[in-house]
Amino acid sequence: MSKILVYVAIILSLWGCISSSQYGTKDTLAQKSLLPRENSPETDLTPDSTNESPTPEPSPFEQSLAISQAAQIPLDGLKLIKNKNHYLYIIRDLNNDNSPELIFLGFESDNQEKYNLNELKDFSLLYQEKGVSFRYYLIIFSSHISGEYEMVSQIDLGKWIVFKSFHDFSLSLHKNDPSVISVIFQTKEGSVEVWIIFSGNSFIPKSQLLLEETLFQHFSVDDLDEDGLLDVIVQERLMEEGFGYETMLAWKKWNGRDLEEYKTTNIVRRLNEFLDKVKSHLINNQIAGFLNLVLESGSLRKYRIQGLSDTEILNRMLGLAILENTSGEQPVFIDIIFPEIRDNPFTIKTELGWNTKLVFRIVFSYFGSYFQEIVEVNLHMNHNPFQEKQFSFQVQNR
Repeated sequence: MSKILVYVAIILSLWGCISSSQYGTKDTLAQKSLLPRENSPETDLTPDSTNESPTPEPSPFEQSLAISQAAQIPLDGLKLIKNKNHYLYIIRDLNNDNSPELIFLGFESDNQEKYNLNELKDFSLLYQEKGVSFRYYLIIFSSHISGEYEMVSQIDLGKWIVFKSFHDFSLSLHKNDPSVISVIFQTKEGSVEVWIIFSGNSFIPKSQLLLEETLFQHFSVDDLDEDGLLDVIVQERLMEEGFGYETMLAWKKWNGRDLEEYKTTNIVRRLNEFLDKVKSHLINNQIAGFLNLVLESGSLRKYRIQGLSDTEILNRMLGLAILENTSGEQPVFIDIIFPEIRDNPFTIKTELGWNTKLVFRIVFSYFGSYFQEIVEVNLHMNHNPFQEKQFSFQVQNR
């Protein structure tokens, strides 16, 4: 039997970075977006495998031998979570020594009742009068060259009631490190996702992060600055008396030790400030300033290369009917009436950012006559809302 275990250990050392949760996912994390979640495209953020050699899947027999040995190690009252006769586990190289660890999810109960996976996932536990709760743990086993496993780390995840899911991924899009083990728990308000982050050659986590999903708080995961590392964007919707609902955004960025808060911004106040500047530029006849404000630099440069004047670009954006087939004289803007914006208006997510329709009224004079027109533009919020140019108009095909 010892020879078989040695053989298994050698095979495990060749696996490299493998994610093999009994019901988890491979090293993939689908992007979550800002509001609303149902309109978000599925974005593949699978780490680029070109920088690491592909590793073969361990056979069920090989996994069974290793897991059976680890599961027999005494755990001082903790129970490993099982789905019928199968343990819930992940195989991943946490300390970057090319020998993967076995990561189990365990728990201890406030009472002596036995719970299997289906019972731990039962949503009705949240509403039981007796107030059942469980303290959950990540339990990490590592093997020696002899093939013998030992428990190297036991990480307290806190007290929760309903378990939801368990998976792993990397914060890097190109390599295994930093590794994240994510455990999601159901709550009455929504869910809580606990991230345990490992980096370097230690089984001691670099940091832990708790992320909530509720009616008023969400988070998204994306490489905002395209540096090859996933960022976390936390969004919180706050009611402010006399104002409406503000949406606060916080950007958490990996600094080698922690996902620390890097930048913050908001949506509603900054959008209203942007629209105030739009109105000021137009009423003060600052057309060049208006175009620089509302157009991305690449779009404005493209139109100017095409030989369009500022007035022609302006009309292409606003589509004022009175200016069609005229001499190209610039109108004099009298007033711009925007709708009151008291909540986050962005509802459609694309690869480039968030879009919504903005309808407003323009009052202007042209050759001494007064006119008013209803204008509709595509209002865009940058894919990275923390950039200085957070909002812009997108020219519509008219």
